[in-house]
Amino acid sequence: SNKYYSVKYPGEENPLAGTGDPYPWSKKTGKYRASSKKSKTSPSTESSSPPAKSAKSLPSVDDTMDGILPRPQKMSGVESEAVLEPLECIQEKMEDLKTKFGFSEPDRGDLDDPEIEWRTGKPDYTRANYQYFKGKTQNHAAGSLEELVENLVKTWETQASHFKEFSQWTTIDHSNYKVKVNDEEETDGTVAYEIGNYNALMQNCPAYKKYGELSFEESHDLFRGAFTSGFPWEVLRVLSGPPYVMFTWRHWGILDGKFQDNVGHGEQLEMYGVCRVTVNQELKIQKIEVYYDPETFIKALEGKLKPSELKAGKALLGDVECPHVGKEVKLRV
Repeated sequence: SNKYYSVKYPGEENPLAGTGDPYPWSKKTGKYRASSKKSKTSPSTESSSPPAKSAKSLPSVDDTMDGILPRPQKMSGVESEAVLEPLECIQEKMEDLKTKFGFSEPDRGDLDDPEIEWRTGKPDYTRANYQYFKGKTQNHAAGSLEELVENLVKTWETQASHFKEFSQWTTIDHSNYKVKVNDEEETDGTVAYEIGNYNALMQNCPAYKKYGELSFEESHDLFRGAFTSGFPWEVLRVLSGPPYVMFTWRHWGILDGKFQDNVGHGEQLEMYGVCRVTVNQELKIQKIEVYYDPETFIKALEGKLKPSELKAGKALLGDVECPHVGKEVKLRV
């Protein structure tokens, strides 16, 4: 068995409690009720920077590949009611989906390990898991290769995004770890750790490069306000098992926030890809090779392409909805 496939999801009280928020949550109505008392701090005037608290007590405000959501606050000038819904209500909805569809929460390892040093605080995946439940297209059987691969990648992503110390990653073979994207040169694992997953996976994408050389934190901030209700990821099919694990994947989100100057209106954006992961006998990752089209995805985020250009893996597979003879073709006369 793999020691990093074990995690608990503790409950959490209303994150707005005790903050002076003027719109407390009402369990009776399921809405936020107005208050006659004036508050010194309003969600619309809060800074986008997290308050200065100790790293161990501060929940993470990082939303990355798996859709970790910021705390209720102003994000790039965009606020979302979905973000403000109390975690206890989200947990109730998740339990309902578990009962109806037999879903299981992703296993991202032992996040309760007191030895872990966090970048900005221990992340809470309650909201991310709920969005994953609502939007995923697959429901892999317990104990299947698909479930094992999905949990391994989610654990790797958690450690890459939230672990402060590279030596504490349990998902990789540290001496052999490398990252490769499409036909680009390999990136050494220590470099990928330092620059972060966004930079490692998109550093040579023209649409991404125009934003300049971004730090770990800046690269995450760039995407933070776009998918305010989550940015989940799932394994679709595993085509081969260890030591060379080949699989297809899907990444999706509702553009209900803002990316640069493009304000979203609830459009669903999807990204598909293929991944080849080399693992050792202990299932530690030695090399990750990702094949996908980030250029089209970023252009859609910027509003330069329609979401339909991403639907059903079109950016990866091409337009295969119907035979070529059935498509509208413009002929030169």
